[in-house]
Amino acid sequence: MSLYELLLFLHIMAAVIWIGSGTLLNIQAFRADAARDHEGLRRVAADAAGLAEVLFIPAAVAVLVLGILLTIEGPWSFDELWIALGLVGIAATIATGIAVIKPRSEEIAEILERHGTTPEAAVKIKQLVTIGRIDLTVLYLAVADMAVKPTGDDVGVLVGMALIVAAAVIFFTSRARAAEQSGAGRPQPGTSAPF
Repeated sequence: MSLYELLLFLHIMAAVIWIGSGTLLNIQAFRADAARDHEGLRRVAADAAGLAEVLFIPAAVAVLVLGILLTIEGPWSFDELWIALGLVGIAATIATGIAVIKPRSEEIAEILERHGTTPEAAVKIKQLVTIGRIDLTVLYLAVADMAVKPTGDDVGVLVGMALIVAAAVIFFTSRARAAEQSGAGRPQPGTSAPF
C-alpha cells in the first residue's frame, strides 16, 4: 500500500464517519419531529452537542487535512476547480459546525437542563435541525464534487450544485418556519411544551 492509498483510505473513512453520523442525526430528528416526539427531539439536540467535540469536529478536520495531504501527495493540484470547491465545501461545514451548530447545541442543552422542553427550546431545536440539514446538503455536495471532479467546462454540473444548495436553503428554511408558526406557543394535547 502506497502512502497515497493510505491517505485516501483514511480520508474516505473519516468522510464516511462524518457524513454517516450527520445523516443518522438528521433521520432521527425527522422521525422524532414527524411523531411529535418532544423527548426524541431533545435527545437528538443533546446528542448533537455531545458528539460535536468527540466525533463531528475530529472527523471533519481529518477529512480536510487528509484532503490537503492527498493533493500534495497525489497527482492533483490546488488550482484544480474540483479540489478548490471540495476544500471550500468541507471548510464551510467545519466552520458551520464549530461556529454555529456546536454553540447552539450547547445553548439548547443548557435550556433543556434548566427549564425542560419550553417553547423557546422547541424553536431553537427546529432552527438547529434546519441548519444541520443545510450543512449536510453542503457536505453531500462536497462528496459529489470529489466523485465527479468538475472543471470550469462542466457548467451544468456547477449550476446544478449551486441550485441544490439554494433549493435546500429555501426548502428547509420554509419548512422550519412553517413548523415554528404552527407549533410555537401552542401546547399540544398531552404535552408540556410545543414543537
